Amino acid sequence: LTGSSAYAQSTVGLDRSQARVTSAAAGLPLTAASKAAPQSIVSGYLQSRGRGADVLASLREITEGTCELLCVARSSIWIYDSTQSAIRCLDLYVASERSHDAGTELLARDFPAYFAALRSESAISADDAHQDPRTAEFSVPYLRPLGIGAMLDAPIRVGGRMIGVICNEHIGPAR
Repeated sequence: LTGSSAYAQSTVGLDRSQARVTSAAAGLPLTAASKAAPQSIVSGYLQSRGRGADVLASLREITEGTCELLCVARSSIWIYDSTQSAIRCLDLYVASERSHDAGTELLARDFPAYFAALRSESAISADDAHQDPRTAEFSVPYLRPLGIGAMLDAPIRVGGRMIGVICNEHIGPAR
């Protein structure tokens, strides 16, 4: 295991053989265990860090580790604004470029079906993101231009309250 895989191993308790099985599953339908992994990664990692930790470095480690663990091209962490009418990207990792970005904001009024799905506080597993009613509104402005075919988004909770979402995107066909 390399840097971010070692992080994933320590965070979610995978041993080396389980990590290889997960990596070999690229392109296969997401299992119940892999659907729970993003939330476990974020929650476990944040709980393991002290208050003085470098938040940006932590977010970067989480998104990199999640890309590797789930075999996805992109992973990002978004936090709600105070009224839950928008989410703002704190970190987006693009694995193929090994790059990070941040700052994009999505408004509930522009993506009502997605925000309604977020309010359910359940994971959004869109095997075909273009057809799934929770994510289809992203098809023209976002999914098609980037070649994204599937999305897996999981709530981020702190103290039992949903504060944001970790989004994971597969580039290629539906998965």
